[in-house]
Amino acid sequence: MERKLQEARSAAQPKLVWGTKAIAGLCQIEPRKAYHLMRTGRLPVKKVGATYVGEEEALLKFLTTPEVAA
Repeated sequence: MERKLQEARSAAQPKLVWGTKAIAGLCQIEPRKAYHLMRTGRLPVKKVGATYVGEEEALLKFLTTPEVAA
């Protein structure tokens, strides 16, 4: 019973990507470009102290969703 509870908890928690280099690697872009996109609010990340952090699923969804022209 306890094992199933632990599995459910871990499945419900999002996988976090910590740091500019890790986020850039996931997005397959240069760290400098990732930093610019994070600072301008274009990538779905938050800043925790001096480190950017994003949910892997949200970043992948952002990258695969077509941009709508304004």
